[in-house]
Amino acid sequence: MDFLNFFVFLGVFLISISFHEFFHAYVAYLFGDNTAKYEGRMTINPVKHIDIVGLLAILVFHFGWAKPVPVNPNNLRSRPLSLALVSFAGPFANFLLALLSAFVFNLFFEAGFYNSFLFNVLKSFIFVNSLLMIFNLIPIYPLDGAGVLDFFIPQKLRSYWEVYKENGPFILISIIAFSVVFDVGIFAYLLAVPVEKLRIFILILAGFNFH
Repeated sequence: MDFLNFFVFLGVFLISISFHEFFHAYVAYLFGDNTAKYEGRMTINPVKHIDIVGLLAILVFHFGWAKPVPVNPNNLRSRPLSLALVSFAGPFANFLLALLSAFVFNLFFEAGFYNSFLFNVLKSFIFVNSLLMIFNLIPIYPLDGAGVLDFFIPQKLRSYWEVYKENGPFILISIIAFSVVFDVGIFAYLLAVPVEKLRIFILILAGFNFH
């Protein structure tokens, strides 16, 4: 990845994770939790969401993370559904951002601006947000997928699920560390197909003609 492409990727990534975190904060606010708003996190300003270690990971591994938005479950109305919706809000934000980018991408394509800088930026927005949506829906805590799936776990399995959630960070870090140390790319292998399917689906929704 050359400097210009990396600079575009970094900008797209920071904007995308900022929308992701903003949606978490906003949906929590809609259900009665003002924690993120009081801490200045209900914003799309990337500076408010940057995690230093996550930013360094972007620079080194070309993938990173933002600071999690603080949510106080005790303030939320309509639990446990509201908790699941707060979790889903982040990936849904990425879906909406990818779809909006795809609509503009289609306009550029129809106008014949195939090789413009903005055309390539839009391609990056579609891919990065498709990736963020799929990655964050992996049901390993603290990823959003675990928060969504939590709503559907029956009571008789709840004790097992809680043990699994407690070990989620260890599982996630272990997979990432194994991938880095042995250069395996476990997530890249597992996510490649669903991310590409989602990207194509979003382009179709935006009216893009592949023929």
